[in-house]
Order: sequence, then C-alpha cells, then structure tokens
Amino acid sequence: MHHAATFVKKDMYVEIGGFNIKYKSASDLDAFIKLKRAGARFAFVPYIVTKFNAGGLSTTGTLPYEERMEIMHEYGMLTKKMWIRFIIGKRLKKLRTSIKNFRIGTHNERL
Repeated sequence: MHHAATFVKKDMYVEIGGFNIKYKSASDLDAFIKLKRAGARFAFVPYIVTKFNAGGLSTTGTLPYEERMEIMHEYGMLTKKMWIRFIIGKRLKKLRTSIKNFRIGTHNERL
C-alpha cells in the first residue's frame, strides 16, 4: 500500500499521533499499522490516483528494510528467530564495514 495513494480522514491521523518522524523511510508502515489497530478500514480502489517515479530513499540501500523490520518487531509482527537473524545480519554488516575501513586505513599508512 502506497501512502501517496491512501486517503485517510484527518481525525484518524490525529488519533494515532500522525507519522512517526523517527523513521525516514517507513513512517507510512508505522502509521498504517497504528491506523489498522485503531479500527481504520482499508479498501482497494481500482483506479490510478497517483503517479510518481520509482527510486529515492525508500528504494535504495538497507534503510527501508531495517526500518520495516524495526517497526514489525515493535508491533510484535516478527518471530524471535526472524528478529535475531535481522540483528545478527545488521551487526555482521557493521563489522564488515569496519574491517573494510580498517584495511583501507592500514593500506594508506603504508604508502
């Protein structure tokens, strides 16, 4: 569900506290979950209501995935195994980056 093509009454946004701006990429997912839990109903409309180019922050890098995982964990939508795999993967990525940066720094000192 794309937030740009979603129509929500203002009072529903007020009820859930609006978008959580701590999320740079997935604040819409957080809002949709809060809306659903507050009793909002969603319906498919078979019409094109928005048009935009793909790309940008929501479709590049790992930030969108990481934020979605954090939101789903926050709302109890992940199994313990899924959350652990995510955390381990995130830490391994950070470790690989640190090793890569260390090697680059060490290599430059030898020159």
